[in-house]
Amino acid sequence: MTFESPHDGDFVDVVVNAVVSDLAKEKKEVDESHSLNETVDESIGGSFVATSEVEKKTISQSSIADHVRARDDRVTPPSSTPRRKRKVTKQEVIDVEKKDNTPGKVAMDEFQVRSDFCGHEEADDEERKLVTKFLARKELDVVVWQDTVMSLSGPILCHFLFGDPVEAEIINVYMRIMQKQSLQHGFEIYCMDTMVQKEVLTKFEQHGKRSMVHRDDYGAFLSLMTSFTMARLQELTGELFRRCRYIIFPMNDMWHWFLLVYKRDEWIFKLWNSMHDPFSVGKAKVYTKFLAGSIRHLWGFDLVSEPVLRKPCRQQGATLDCGVYACMWLECLARDTDEIWSYAQDVKMDTYRACLAATILSDENGLLKNKFE
Repeated sequence: MTFESPHDGDFVDVVVNAVVSDLAKEKKEVDESHSLNETVDESIGGSFVATSEVEKKTISQSSIADHVRARDDRVTPPSSTPRRKRKVTKQEVIDVEKKDNTPGKVAMDEFQVRSDFCGHEEADDEERKLVTKFLARKELDVVVWQDTVMSLSGPILCHFLFGDPVEAEIINVYMRIMQKQSLQHGFEIYCMDTMVQKEVLTKFEQHGKRSMVHRDDYGAFLSLMTSFTMARLQELTGELFRRCRYIIFPMNDMWHWFLLVYKRDEWIFKLWNSMHDPFSVGKAKVYTKFLAGSIRHLWGFDLVSEPVLRKPCRQQGATLDCGVYACMWLECLARDTDEIWSYAQDVKMDTYRACLAATILSDENGLLKNKFE
């Protein structure tokens, strides 16, 4: 049945009548079923309840309909509700040059023109001048170091200068600088990007089975890696292990940084950790087994090594400086002189933060070189 523009009262009457008619039919069918069931099987006694419920429902629906019909303010909903018209307000044009109130700008303002960065008291004059020059810039939300693969942003360096934990980007950039410095000292180190270790260990956790990969399964396991990780792993040739004095793998376990270092002369992995714990040792052992298996699969080269050896080293105490220690040891391994190892025993970590930042800013790929000015 269709209705053509009914009046409000007519529409309600029709709806109520239809409801009451349907309920009456339902009651009749129940009564007939009840009468039939009584003659067949007296054990089926639910029909009285059903009839009573239908009567109550009919009375209730009728009462509701009468109440609605009697209301003076009743509104009959139209068959198709029209869309509400939205008032369009003219928006203010934003000048891209005016960014003082943006969250990013406000966040960077807290660092600008400050001289109280970590280590400012004991950093040497040149390091202090470089960091102060950077913080005096009008814009800090910029790239402060970059090459063809990696980059570091100003906000990350600012937070680092004022005591925040070391981010992976800082370690990856500092490794590249230290690799160049090792060549200036007459030997070579190799550093593996942090994201490679992270991806490998994540895949092991997903793999399960006590983080073990059988000898014949390395091909399938390596196929799960990203192209970046595979390209970096393929650099680990037998020739590389024979050529480089140290091969360094920065690792992170529950936000804690430490170094896994392969020393060529001793053919052994050493663990440089500012807060020794069994979980870090376990991660290091899993990773060394992966390296041996993947290198064997990729190049047929057997990586000979004794069990991972924990290197006695300075401990960080109740600080967030694990990443700073890792970077300091990167420099020690890149220079590998008595002077730098002696310096690492006594230097304050806040002072080294300033030193590290100045090294990044003044590098040939850093912000304070001519190519960035």
